[in-house]
Amino acid sequence: MNFLKSKLLRKFMSFSYGSWLGMLVGFLGTIITTRLLDPADFGKASMFTLALNLIMIFMMFGTDQAFVRFFYEEKEEARSRLLLHSLKLPMLIALLILPPLLIFYGPVTHFLIEEEVFHIAVLLVVGIFFQFFYRFAVLVIRMKQKGHLYSILEVANRTLNIVFIILFVFMWGASFKAIIYATVVTFIVLSIIAILFEKSFWRFGRGSTTTYESTNQFKDIVIFSYPFVISTMITWLFQSFDRIALKQYSTFEELGLFAAALKIIALLSVIQVAFNTFWAPVCYEHYEKNPDDTDFYARIARIIAMVMFSISIAMIAGKELIIMFLGSAYREAAFIMPFLVFMPMLYTMSLTTGLAMNLLKKTKWHIPIAILACIVNIVGNILLVPEYGAIGAALSTAIAYIIYFAFRTHVSQYYMPIRFGLVKMYTMMGLIFVAAGVAVIYRNNWLDLLVGALLLILMGIFYRRDLLTIFGKRAPSN
Repeated sequence: MNFLKSKLLRKFMSFSYGSWLGMLVGFLGTIITTRLLDPADFGKASMFTLALNLIMIFMMFGTDQAFVRFFYEEKEEARSRLLLHSLKLPMLIALLILPPLLIFYGPVTHFLIEEEVFHIAVLLVVGIFFQFFYRFAVLVIRMKQKGHLYSILEVANRTLNIVFIILFVFMWGASFKAIIYATVVTFIVLSIIAILFEKSFWRFGRGSTTTYESTNQFKDIVIFSYPFVISTMITWLFQSFDRIALKQYSTFEELGLFAAALKIIALLSVIQVAFNTFWAPVCYEHYEKNPDDTDFYARIARIIAMVMFSISIAMIAGKELIIMFLGSAYREAAFIMPFLVFMPMLYTMSLTTGLAMNLLKKTKWHIPIAILACIVNIVGNILLVPEYGAIGAALSTAIAYIIYFAFRTHVSQYYMPIRFGLVKMYTMMGLIFVAAGVAVIYRNNWLDLLVGALLLILMGIFYRRDLLTIFGKRAPSN
């Protein structure tokens, strides 16, 4: 099979080109915002985003995962009803958790931005509400595999966000509030647009597709979903505790530098989002049709590993070229970034190596794995952040993600053994970890380039058979 000419690649590209274009627009936005706002304002805006995502996780209660998992089990006529059942629990939770955010706005906003501001609490509630509907509206588009429409929305998301940031900066001056307002207004506009594109799916009756009842009822959705809300909240904590620790043990300036470093690794994050968007419907559909074909998952895992390794190495080696676009106040972000590449790199790889837990509905394992990774990251941040600031937070994050990847992978291997080539993967991870350490300690661009070139050559040797497969030169290797 020539992967470069395959239908699978074309489908992936239809979902991902919007993420790539969005990344370019987003990188332009990062250049603009880091020159308009100082690191402290950047840090405050990142705390607002952090709160938005945390409350969204609890409010969703994993029902989005249930919607994705059960979508292809339903007849096409009943899928709108599945959406309705998936929305019920989050809406009930919203009635319980959103009003207290307004009632107790003082301590809430003080924790986030060290100011007691009522309208920031209002923006938080409005942002959560519209992000919730945007999440499900995009899921409908994604599960119907309308890749081009999904990509258009991705580009619109990044573009509108930049436009609104610039507009609000000119209206009210350079402040973290410009980013907050832009984030919320973007969700409002896009959620309305995304729902209108699939309005027939959202009618829930009255002559729409809901004349058929779904086989998976509200109870089935809750049973499947509840492990996800626990594991996802724990995962959020281990993914976000670095920023919480920086706020607690360091300064908003360090937090802003860390947030800027996260923006630098946007290329890897784009691949993570694009692949996750593409992979969920594809692997579930493939499993329903060919449950015994594990070679398919192995080939995709090795390909995505090569892609993530290559870009991670290139970003570490070329960090000086990337950071030159940011404002001088953010230069230190270049030395925070190397260890942060492990976050999107290993999460994306684990989507393939850890897929058996979802395919076989062994979702209970998400909880202990997330708890373990969370404990590692919390302990690491407590030990490293007071002494090393944002670099310590990045190092702790890298170690936690290695643990996360390893346990997701080996638990899945227990239920569904697949020949992923794990020895090669772990070897490359270890070498990239060393390269990140060299980049942080020695801060020598020529040395980084030399190490990066050697790692790319070594990776090419490790995966030479898979590279030939991609270009259609030989049969897939096992």
